[in-house]
Amino acid sequence: MSSLRLFPFFLLILQVSGNVINYVFHDANGDSVNDCVEKAMEILMEETCLFFRSSSPEETASVTFIESGHCGWQEQNRTVHLGSDCISEDVCFELIGRVLNANQPRLHISRHINLHYNCTEKCTTACEHGGEILDDCSCKCPYGFKGERCQDLTKLSSFTDGSCGIVNADNKGGYVKLSTYPGARPKVTFCQWLVRSEDPWSIIDAEIEDLGLDNMDIGPNQHCNDILNVYGTNDVKGP
Repeated sequence: MSSLRLFPFFLLILQVSGNVINYVFHDANGDSVNDCVEKAMEILMEETCLFFRSSSPEETASVTFIESGHCGWQEQNRTVHLGSDCISEDVCFELIGRVLNANQPRLHISRHINLHYNCTEKCTTACEHGGEILDDCSCKCPYGFKGERCQDLTKLSSFTDGSCGIVNADNKGGYVKLSTYPGARPKVTFCQWLVRSEDPWSIIDAEIEDLGLDNMDIGPNQHCNDILNVYGTNDVKGP
């Protein structure tokens, strides 16, 4: 016996005129989907020069948002699918960002929209390496970074090995190691590696195959001379 599963129907029509985006909600929309989209619009109107305006369903649609069984963006027919099981504040924000030519993680969407739509009265600074935008449009840099956009390594001049610095990751993988490896390293070694990808959506997996630290057999409460710290833009997950 065959069956047909029906999903609640949700329709949002957008039409961009200058920096004004006209939209329409279908009468049968679920509250959770409407609230999610409206909250994302409110934040975007605060952080960008775009304005979302409710209009009549008869206006020409440039994009359609449909509540279905999944969440995604189909550029060929300009359709965004939103499902009750996959929507979240970040998902709604990022899908609207993709419609507005800002296919970026949420942290960067407003800055890219301001650049794309020439929102000169809004902040267009894009902080790098997990930097946080402050109210005065400056970047609060995480540990190890400095510069207007957190683009530079803080301790670069203090590195003791030529291999230290920026490493660009790609799909082929690679190794991060001191130039003296597998030989002995200098007694005093200070090094930072910034492993990064040009793809803002990428996830970098790292494994430690060989790690030699001084005093690995020291007892509790004894001083350790060597320290290994790992930092990430968002979360570092692992054992």
